[in-house]
Amino acid sequence: MRVMKHRNFRVIVWPRNPSDFGIASVGNLAGPRSEAEERRICEKIARKINRHLSFSEDDRGDVRVVSDAAPECSNCNSKWTEKSETYNGGCCAEDEKANPNPDTEPDGPGRVA
Repeated sequence: MRVMKHRNFRVIVWPRNPSDFGIASVGNLAGPRSEAEERRICEKIARKINRHLSFSEDDRGDVRVVSDAAPECSNCNSKWTEKSETYNGGCCAEDEKANPNPDTEPDGPGRVA
């Protein structure tokens, strides 16, 4: 019989959307934050949590900033699907300029012809 075991418990805190005022949200009118701004806000939250918590022997914990990473094209922000570090199969015109085999036409959905 299958049994579900729960491990790796953690508390996750993330910054609010710039247009989220707690009791009401007006979408994302302010636009997305930069990666640097998101990191700065998260580090500030972590410092505040650490300042207000005292981890005793019985209540050990750790507060740190972590993020998910996903490779994408630096020109068009498409998901990176290729093994190459410089060519993503022709996801955009700028990427196609990095094609190591320019005589070969890219194929697949979303590829520049």
